[in-house]
Amino acid sequence: MVPPEQSRPQPESGLSFEGEELGRAMFCGTPLALIFVAESGEIMAMNPRAEQLTGWSQKDWQGAACEGLLRCRFPDEVKPDGGCRCIMEAASGRRFLGVLTRGNGGSFVAEMVSYPVEVKGRRLFGVAILRDVTAEEDRRKGLESRRYVDALTGLGNRHLLDARWSEPELTAKGGAVLLLDVDRMKEINDLFGHRAGDEALQMTARAITAGIRAGDVAVRHGGDEFLVLLPGAKGREAEQVWQRIREALEAEWAHSGLGFRVRVSCGAGLWRPGEHPRAGEERADLKMYKDEGVILMHSSGAVRLTEEGRRAVSDFEQEVVEEWELSRQQAKYVAGFNSGDDVDALMQRIFLRYAEIPRQFLEWLDLRPGAAVLEAGCGGGRLTFEGGLAARVGPSGLVLACDPSVTMLRQAWRKREERGLSNVYFLKAPAEKLPLRDSQVDYAVGMNFLHFTDRERAVREMARVTKPGGTVALIVNTGARYPEVGIKSMGPIFRVVRERGMEYPQEYFNPPGTVQRLFERFGLQDVVAVPVAEPLSAVSFEVISRFLSHASFYEHLLAQLSEEDRACLGREVEEALRRAFETACPEDLQGLVNYEFVRGRVGGRG
Repeated sequence: MVPPEQSRPQPESGLSFEGEELGRAMFCGTPLALIFVAESGEIMAMNPRAEQLTGWSQKDWQGAACEGLLRCRFPDEVKPDGGCRCIMEAASGRRFLGVLTRGNGGSFVAEMVSYPVEVKGRRLFGVAILRDVTAEEDRRKGLESRRYVDALTGLGNRHLLDARWSEPELTAKGGAVLLLDVDRMKEINDLFGHRAGDEALQMTARAITAGIRAGDVAVRHGGDEFLVLLPGAKGREAEQVWQRIREALEAEWAHSGLGFRVRVSCGAGLWRPGEHPRAGEERADLKMYKDEGVILMHSSGAVRLTEEGRRAVSDFEQEVVEEWELSRQQAKYVAGFNSGDDVDALMQRIFLRYAEIPRQFLEWLDLRPGAAVLEAGCGGGRLTFEGGLAARVGPSGLVLACDPSVTMLRQAWRKREERGLSNVYFLKAPAEKLPLRDSQVDYAVGMNFLHFTDRERAVREMARVTKPGGTVALIVNTGARYPEVGIKSMGPIFRVVRERGMEYPQEYFNPPGTVQRLFERFGLQDVVAVPVAEPLSAVSFEVISRFLSHASFYEHLLAQLSEEDRACLGREVEEALRRAFETACPEDLQGLVNYEFVRGRVGGRG
């Protein structure tokens, strides 16, 4: 019978190991970092791989307490009561993560497993550090944090808010909620582009971060809405935070270079201890100040329109398309008239200072860039485009052109489209009933429009919508000597008006001083009037006939006639004008229009 020891396979090369020697070789040579800890928590042994990984040498660990040396932290949960996590996990054999401190003061995340072992009758616990997973944990935390972060603003998002709502200390402590809403976000995007809108949101987020306290939570709650949780805050503290945010936003804007102000509305609500924080959000929402009616922006604020005015802006372009076809149909009844004329080229042949008069007027006013300007009676855009009003206020300013005539608005609208401007808007509205709220514009100006309006109501309305310290200014007709050929051609028109008792625009001229006295009567201050004149020339029958087809008074008259009567009147006017040119001398082709530049300042602080 073979003895048991002779039946064991012999190792190669004839080497023989005792159990203790084999254990020592494995302990020193294994790629695993091994640490043995006594039940008391004292480190009993650390293999070379563990020393290398942790940076602690034998002189450091020998006799040291594991918890004191490695200062273990566990990211997945708090340390359990009653002792070392490594010892407690030994019974389960589960893997777990721990943050261990290195000998150089740094730290790393280790994936570990622990197990019980008995050595010479003494119970120890082996801890195997399987690998350094710091990089993996950093990536995981990065992904996890991004889940709670709004990519555009860097603040928290709704996922973070949902996670924080359920925290017991929020309910226990009570606190305040601020709801903040960036005003006029849609208009910022429409007027200045979505990149500018994003910058406005980022600017607001930076201001919120600068204004809140340590421990407060700020999230982007929606598209242009932010929510701030102020745990433990009372009403006064919430007000102070809002004030700091507002001041920070002003400072951000001052250094931003944006051509418009970023303004934020705020509502604040408290929740009491024992209440859910959502109670504070609901109260804040009820107190949120909504800046209704703001649709037209410029660098120092916005112009608020009435409900009627908002509809007029949004509906205008559709109305232009519809009435363009109607106007074209009406024009065909007037022989020789062409609604497709280049109106400005036509007017410049008749009014010899056509662009110079409005430019002179605007220089006299000294308009500032970035201003909001109402142009009442747009005259086809003569002030806005030929006079250079839109260029003077610049892209950060605003021009709002009002006129009761679709023909005039249509001409101005076409010029805006050709120039690609986004800060010029149109309203089909008379000067006597401007669809704006009180004190909205920096300047209210008009050119030669008072002959179609109740001038007292028009001036009163223009003063009403101008801010305190702002300017009301007009170019008004004070009289004219029209070319004789034009006067003779008007005979058929005056006859139709008399025979039918038709409505006809009154107060075509305003004698010198009339509007100046009106300004003073309505309380405008520092009123000044300057006379100017513009020569006229009746160049040819073709030019004057085309001019009449665009004249607002003729359009006003034709609109009151039947289709058959419009055709008859058109033929009569054309025949009268032709006869006038056939018998005209050079003096019959010349004329002169007299104007006054009138301006006044609205009382109060600017």
